Amino acid sequence: MSVDGSVACIAAAWRENDQAYVEIIDHKLGTDWLVPRINELARKYRIPIAHDSVGSVLVEVAALQKLRPRPNLQPLGYRDLAPGCAAIMKEINGRTLRHFDQPSLNEAASKVVKRPLGDNGWAWGRRASGGDITPLAAATFALRAFDNMKTPQKMVIVSSASK
Repeated sequence: MSVDGSVACIAAAWRENDQAYVEIIDHKLGTDWLVPRINELARKYRIPIAHDSVGSVLVEVAALQKLRPRPNLQPLGYRDLAPGCAAIMKEINGRTLRHFDQPSLNEAASKVVKRPLGDNGWAWGRRASGGDITPLAAATFALRAFDNMKTPQKMVIVSSASK
C-alpha cells in the first residue's frame, strides 16, 4: 500500500527449482477493495497474508483481524525490509527472477530508487522514487514472506495471466 493509502497492491511470490516468481494479483486506486479481496484470496487458497508492520496499512490489518475466520496474517518488520529488497535485487542480477511482464510491475521497477536503511542496509525509496512503486514493494514482501516460511507450501498458482 502506498504511504498515503491512495493505491494498494496484492502480489504473489513463490519459488520453483532455482527460479523466483512474482506476480501482481491486483493493483488499484484506494483501499476500499483491499480487505474483501485479501479475504477472498486467503479463503480460496488458504495462504498466509504478509503485510508491513508499520504505517497506514495497519488500518487494513485491523479490519482483517476482525474477520471470522481470520486470515493467517504475517507481519513483516523492519528487519525483513533490507533482506527482502536485497533478495529481489540478487534475483534480478542473477537473472533468476521471473515475472509476467505486467505493466504496473515494469513501471515500478523502472522508477524505483534505493534509500539507506540503518548503517548496513537499503530499501526501496517509496517517496524518493517519484511515483507509485507499490507493485515492486508488494512483490518484495511476498517473496520475503515465502522465503520466511518454515516449510514452503507446494501449491498451484491460479491467476489471470494463466487463463
